[in-house]
Amino acid sequence: MKKGGWDCLRHHEILANGAIPFFIGSRELEKRPHVMHRFPRHLMLEAMSLPGVPSEESVQNALETGGELPAIDFSIFNVSRYCELRDRMVTAARTQLDTKALAGYVLRQAQLLAEVKHYKNPDKVGNLLFDFTPRVLLVSHDGFDYLGMFLYHGLATLLGVQLSFDPGLSLRDYGQARMSVLYKPHADGRFLDDMSPGGGFSYRGTLEDPPLYDGRCDAPETDDDFEGNSTRGPDMVLKSLLIRRLVDGYFNVVIVQGTYGNGCCDLGPCFPDAFVRLRQYILEHSNDIVVITIDGNDAHGCHADFRDQLPHVDLHFLREADPDPSGFGFDPKSPMIGLPGVPDCDGKCLEMAIKNMEVLKKAALKVRSPLGS
Repeated sequence: MKKGGWDCLRHHEILANGAIPFFIGSRELEKRPHVMHRFPRHLMLEAMSLPGVPSEESVQNALETGGELPAIDFSIFNVSRYCELRDRMVTAARTQLDTKALAGYVLRQAQLLAEVKHYKNPDKVGNLLFDFTPRVLLVSHDGFDYLGMFLYHGLATLLGVQLSFDPGLSLRDYGQARMSVLYKPHADGRFLDDMSPGGGFSYRGTLEDPPLYDGRCDAPETDDDFEGNSTRGPDMVLKSLLIRRLVDGYFNVVIVQGTYGNGCCDLGPCFPDAFVRLRQYILEHSNDIVVITIDGNDAHGCHADFRDQLPHVDLHFLREADPDPSGFGFDPKSPMIGLPGVPDCDGKCLEMAIKNMEVLKKAALKVRSPLGS
């Protein structure tokens, strides 16, 4: 069911454990095609409508009144059809919903925009063989934010050393140069704090440590030791590499996961150091990079596309993209719903954004796509 928003980790975790979610509010979800658009909702709805499965209304009533949840009537329940639907949903989850699929989706949109920019530049018309190899700077919080963590996980898996991470703090001071909780030293949960969502279930310790960290000291006994002496050297190497790449103009994709904890719609206070170098980099390389911003806040949090804070934004991803008629969500007139560089408008921003993206995609699809469709 919808809580802070429609798109939630628990739906993915249910599928990852080989079960089909029973989704309270499925009819309302169906009215929002741009929310959870990669989720196999049609298979879920068919499973919920199988003979013997309690109605959504009866389950919702039991939850609201504290009554006993209705059970499946196995005398008429089609187990074989359920298993078929479950297998198809699990397969869809593995191919469409994991972190690599999330990162791949973002990178494919970046590629389309990069190709359009390339062929619109008169200085590059003679170069017909445009090859897009993503070199990504991810500016995001190093705290516990599901969307930020999973995007980082997917990008790190797909790109390896072609990804640099900027948590927004001073690069001269000690601090994380990666999302450490995702790496193997955290697999046993010893270094998670009390604010870790779900105690790190399903995400902690799921990435292999890069070779740079192989020579560190043995795992320490305390959090302070772990965050200090054990990884300080390798972290500083990664920070030095980030500085070198900024100076050299290495990055062709800049992703800003600005929102965090239902706040941080103002980049300056939330990324006090990164904000300055981020603006400078975009200004210096405006014609050669794709700038992407991401709003992953819950529906009731603050929302921004950061077009008024950055020199330019090419593409904006929004977790809760559809206006909510209940009032628990977006104002349909908000220009933030206009995804890729749509100017302020009067209530048709979503329609304009979709039309603009379709035109952009048709133009881009005329050229070669190394990453695939």
